[in-house]
Amino acid sequence: MLLARRGLIQALDAPIGVYYALSAIVQPSTFGTEVKGKKIMTARYLMRAMLLLIGGAMILASALIHATINVPHLREDMQEIGMRPTLFGAVSLVLYFSVIAMFAFAALVLNSALSLLRGRVPQSIPLWLIAGTYLIFGGVAFVKIAPSPHYLGYALMGLLVAIGAALSVSGVEKGIPGRA
Repeated sequence: MLLARRGLIQALDAPIGVYYALSAIVQPSTFGTEVKGKKIMTARYLMRAMLLLIGGAMILASALIHATINVPHLREDMQEIGMRPTLFGAVSLVLYFSVIAMFAFAALVLNSALSLLRGRVPQSIPLWLIAGTYLIFGGVAFVKIAPSPHYLGYALMGLLVAIGAALSVSGVEKGIPGRA
């Protein structure tokens, strides 16, 4: 258990270090004001962007792994057991569609993060849908399929996106010029 905690702390050290480095560059306490002719963002706004960047990068990495390793491996296994061609085609189509959906989810989350870094507020509804999808899938798979940390990875991706989406409700937009 101690090793798992130590591993989690080490895994979180890199993103936290990036956060502090970025926050030092943009002087986070003064978003909405002009400093040397540039608009500066708050730490909360920057944290939201970072959570979405990390969550989107994790979803993208997962999509790449599924596209290059998992789907081809599953197709080989299905051919090896002699699956009917029509069933093989249908299952393959579903597998490839899931990979395309994962790439689309990653693109939406990463686009929202980049919008935040450019000073624009992204829509929260797509983020909530993606977060809910990953949280529910990860939780149900963990409980119903097997208590594997692999399934908790999906839930973690959803949690990161959910926290990034939740920060908008808590008043991030209030510091943006032109927003209420």
